[in-house]
Amino acid sequence: MTDFIRNAVQGRTPADVFSVPWLQHVVGSQVEVILGPAELNYADTTTFRMADRGSARPLSEADSDAYRALISSLTETEILESGALAGKFPAFGAFCDNVLCAVASYAVWQSSIAHIIVATHSQYRRRGFARAAVQALAADAFERELILQWRALAWNTNSLALAASLGFEHYASTIYVRLKT
Repeated sequence: MTDFIRNAVQGRTPADVFSVPWLQHVVGSQVEVILGPAELNYADTTTFRMADRGSARPLSEADSDAYRALISSLTETEILESGALAGKFPAFGAFCDNVLCAVASYAVWQSSIAHIIVATHSQYRRRGFARAAVQALAADAFERELILQWRALAWNTNSLALAASLGFEHYASTIYVRLKT
């Protein structure tokens, strides 16, 4: 596939190639899923804006039922686009009246990057719960000397606005393509 792609991009501008329709046209029948474009953002201790975490705290196995309930409130598309999975640890949650309203977890990439996954219960969005969960996550990740990575689909302006307000800085735009096996 590498040679095929190399030949397909020759003579094309970056704007031509960085396009979901172009990718669908070029690798159409061989594609399982195309996700993007997405914006890739980073924050470290010098850029991140830490504030009061409110009701956010680390989650444990004792929170598993609440964690599953939050994930089950999401649509299949929201789960695919966020990467959220119940039981993914380390995880940090923000609560209201004993309801887990938002969860933030991360996976360590290349021993220095905390790739963040954030999900908010549909009934609790735009109320600061995701912000609180990410701030709790950031405190943990920074103790481990990790750099935070936030990736969101370009159309998800609420997610990108939250990232910017927390001090994440844009690094790149990406399109993810999974080929059929």
